[in-house]
Amino acid sequence: MTDAELIAAARTDAGAFRTLYDRYADAIHRFHLGRTRDPEAALDLTAETFAQAWLSRERFRDQARGSAAPWLYGIARLVLLVSVRKHRLEQGARERLGILSGADRHDEPEPSELWLDGLDEALAGMSAEEEKTFSSQLVGGDLVGQDVDVTVKVVKVQEQQLPDYDDEFAQLASEFDTVDELSADVRERLGRGKRLEQAAAARDAVLEALLEKMEVPLPEGIVTDELNARRQSIEQQLVFSGMTMDAYLEEQGQTQEEFEADLERRVRDAVAAQFVLDEIAKKEEFGVDQNELSQHLVRRAQQSGQDPQEFANHMFEHNHIPELVAEIRRGKALAQIVESATVTDGSGNVVELKNLRPDGTLGDPAEATETAEDTESDEEPAQA
Repeated sequence: MTDAELIAAARTDAGAFRTLYDRYADAIHRFHLGRTRDPEAALDLTAETFAQAWLSRERFRDQARGSAAPWLYGIARLVLLVSVRKHRLEQGARERLGILSGADRHDEPEPSELWLDGLDEALAGMSAEEEKTFSSQLVGGDLVGQDVDVTVKVVKVQEQQLPDYDDEFAQLASEFDTVDELSADVRERLGRGKRLEQAAAARDAVLEALLEKMEVPLPEGIVTDELNARRQSIEQQLVFSGMTMDAYLEEQGQTQEEFEADLERRVRDAVAAQFVLDEIAKKEEFGVDQNELSQHLVRRAQQSGQDPQEFANHMFEHNHIPELVAEIRRGKALAQIVESATVTDGSGNVVELKNLRPDGTLGDPAEATETAEDTESDEEPAQA
């Protein structure tokens, strides 16, 4: 499942966003750590980056061929800039108040935990309006290295209070009446997400294994055009995110040569897969009905963060419907290949793929057979 598909699914399924987080958390943390040199600050900034990504997931636009990396790095950069600006404002305020140069005074100083050891320990257990004096050593400013006595005063104490996980909470936070029903629904949603994730990985593995066994002659002109299109798309997204290619490569741990080699490999695999699936679809005479086209239009619109009707109008006006029809036929060809293969997970269990529905639920085999027969008899060709 691509990043764009995960973000589209995350609009209604938090589990999909968790998968995206798992993919990029380490890279985003390295981005912040490399700029702050502070592990705790990097963790906080990483959390804030993904919090902002979650809040803005419905505004995501797929401009990097399914990859969310440039989008996430753009958010990370904005989060970092906001943090830096906030720090500068606080630093300026402290300097204007003479706190840094007079940090050894006892008249209500405002030390920062970033440069005073012992502050966390001193604050532990204190109540509102309580004062405490502790010894520390300055690590910044003109008085760096000097031992000082610091008085800290707690102005306010706040505690996060979470509601009890009971039936009242279930009724308030969901459409369910009991926590048992809510828990069962959460488990089912997580299960559906995991099945979809397994299915996506299985499809990739089966297609990759098939391509490794085949020699597919590729027109270099098509490869070059697709390569340039993907490279330009990534560069545009990086510009939009305010990030340079050098910074992007640094965070990805790649050289320019490695990036180009990886991009060309993925492009060649994609073009080869397209040719193979088109040939299978042609041989099997797969058709596309109007309902399938409509559903595909909605999914593509969600992936690109656009209104489905506006997306459909654009596709029709610019004569992109044949491309969408071809995508659906390739999907059917890939499904046939995957269903004929036996795929196991890391524990050796067979991954159920044949009766997997688009929402991650498993259909009854008899129901799937009846649906296929009804489709063959009632199919209305889509207009291409």
